[in-house]
Amino acid sequence: MSSNPSEPSVENAPGGPDVLGQKLDRIAAALEKLNTLSEQKDNGKEEDKEEKKGDDKGKKEGEKDKKEGDDKDKKEDGDQKKKPGKFKRFITSPLGIILIVVLLAVLVIAGLALWHYEKTHESTDDAYTTGHTHMVSPRVQGLVLERWVDDNQPVKAGDLLIKLDPRDYEVSLERAQASLEQSEAQVLQAQGQLSQADAAILQAKAQVTQARAGADQAGANYQVAGVNYGRNKSLFTKDTRAVAQADVDTTKSQFDATQAAFNAAKANVEAAESNLKAAEATRESRAGDLVAAKAAVEVARSNVDNAKLQLSYCWVLAPVDGRVSRRTVEVGQQLSPGQAIMSITPDDVWVLANYKETQLEQVRVGQRVKIAIDMFKKHPFTGRVDSIQNGSGATYSLLPPDNATGNFTKIVQRVPVKITFDHDDGPGSIKGFENLVVPGLSCEPVIDLSSTSDRGQRVTKDRPAAPERSSQ
Repeated sequence: MSSNPSEPSVENAPGGPDVLGQKLDRIAAALEKLNTLSEQKDNGKEEDKEEKKGDDKGKKEGEKDKKEGDDKDKKEDGDQKKKPGKFKRFITSPLGIILIVVLLAVLVIAGLALWHYEKTHESTDDAYTTGHTHMVSPRVQGLVLERWVDDNQPVKAGDLLIKLDPRDYEVSLERAQASLEQSEAQVLQAQGQLSQADAAILQAKAQVTQARAGADQAGANYQVAGVNYGRNKSLFTKDTRAVAQADVDTTKSQFDATQAAFNAAKANVEAAESNLKAAEATRESRAGDLVAAKAAVEVARSNVDNAKLQLSYCWVLAPVDGRVSRRTVEVGQQLSPGQAIMSITPDDVWVLANYKETQLEQVRVGQRVKIAIDMFKKHPFTGRVDSIQNGSGATYSLLPPDNATGNFTKIVQRVPVKITFDHDDGPGSIKGFENLVVPGLSCEPVIDLSSTSDRGQRVTKDRPAAPERSSQ
């Protein structure tokens, strides 16, 4: 220390040597805390601030003594910095090395698992749920009298939706039934006339038979009279005169009479045959009238059936099971045939996913799919690949691209893939969610390429045989 009496000594400093020693101890403790772990650094900084406040207060009382104490503390601090920290010692320890190796192994395994997952799965966010939509429209014109359904109401196939005014169609049905009865009466009349024609034919045939019998008898008489006349004529000659002239004249008159009777009998036969032909022609005409009357009955009966059918259309029924949507009909509204009044959406929905063409190399029908719907984040669904569209979305668009125009730009195309939900009792089944999963929901399907198809090609329903075409 300096012996200059003008400089203040430690003993003469305010507070005495005890206060200075305490300050030095605080500074040393603060320096030791700086070498602790990172979580204790904040506390050390707060203590340093407190020590700095005390230092600022003691600066004015003994600057030289403080400098000497600071030099001493710097030496001690340098010695402490040379010693390694706890974290560094932990890393270099055997336990630390083991933990680092385990961590690296976990990271490598996780990376391989992620690579394998990306290699065996294909996903897309360009997907949504869809389903059948059945448009309901009346088949006849009419005024709406009753409406039995409301928006989003579940219905069964055959349930009554609306009722139209049936009075016009009831009148048409009565008119058609009256026409049918008239046609049936005409059939009975034609049958009666045909029976009369049959009777006339029988009578004409009897007359022909009778006329032919009379002609045969007249012919026989004519032959006998001719023989008698010839014999008497040959006996009455100039030389013999075996018979009298009166006998010859008598046989001649008999011969002439029988000849006239024979000619009349032949005329009667021809007349009877003509009557028979006329009767047969009349019968054919009456048979034609009967056929026409029966055809008129069939036409009238078909008109009755059509009138009944038109009348039944006044009750508009649900075509399938589902829920009502987009209802636009109200009571008192005048409807036209084919006018859309509501839609029926069944509960059968599926996913339409638009995958990139570069993702479909290993996609096959029947592969397993996990479906995440944005509406049900806590309930992932499962399904299967049902079919792959035979063409990209651009192929079936309203204005397909024409690459021959000269402005070709290659872009990745997307192909729609139909994915059906599982309906079994599994954890990812749609069972129990049929009324909640509606068409139009955003979803993200993930196809498991490692799964094999257990259905082969797409299952198709049995189709009925086409009706045979009638040959002209």
